[in-house]
Amino acid sequence: MNVHTITEQVFKTWTSDWKALEFETATFPFFANETSIQTGVVLNQKTLEYLLSTPGTSTIKIRFGFSKEEENFFQVILWGTDELEQRITPYYHAKEAIFEKRPDQSNGGLVPAELQKQWRFYWLTKANDDLISVQNFLVTHGFLKGYNYELEEFMEALLIDRKATDVRINFGLHEHLSPTYQEGDPAVYTFGLLLRAETGLQKLKDDSDDDDGYFDLSRPCPPTCK
Repeated sequence: MNVHTITEQVFKTWTSDWKALEFETATFPFFANETSIQTGVVLNQKTLEYLLSTPGTSTIKIRFGFSKEEENFFQVILWGTDELEQRITPYYHAKEAIFEKRPDQSNGGLVPAELQKQWRFYWLTKANDDLISVQNFLVTHGFLKGYNYELEEFMEALLIDRKATDVRINFGLHEHLSPTYQEGDPAVYTFGLLLRAETGLQKLKDDSDDDDGYFDLSRPCPPTCK
């Protein structure tokens, strides 16, 4: 059974180590290597089944972690809570990472027209240029720890294709203006997640061939950490 969970102690260690990066002044090198860039993670079907089938689940929570012991330093952890905010599932670890080849710089940097493609494009190109830093994980209320979603919202994103097996969680950068923007200031690029239920057929295709069916997950913690 290909289900990965972690203990509460590991969860606390990983999330604490991620929070410590808030004060890192250098760029984050762990999203890329010489040949490829991490563009997301996969949540397999059985993990998803357990997560959504636990009686009493009201909210799905996603948090970020950092681990030097794992092959991929950046960790995505999910669990479910009830209406009293009590954790009623294990901490599920989206262990399988998605890597893509570094982009071909000969394409002239054309930006795809659709918004979700833009977000993924920004992530790919900025990670390729080693430009990902703490600045990409800052929201109005502080350093980004993860996201929260109502169960119905999470399930709505997945039921678009009932033949789906796994769930792809892609990384993206939202391009926007800061609340203190003045004319001439640069745009801000903030880390976000794009969720898609994935069929076996889609897995066999090149990722760039099929960009439909993504849902933007945009309820950040903070401020929705409770």
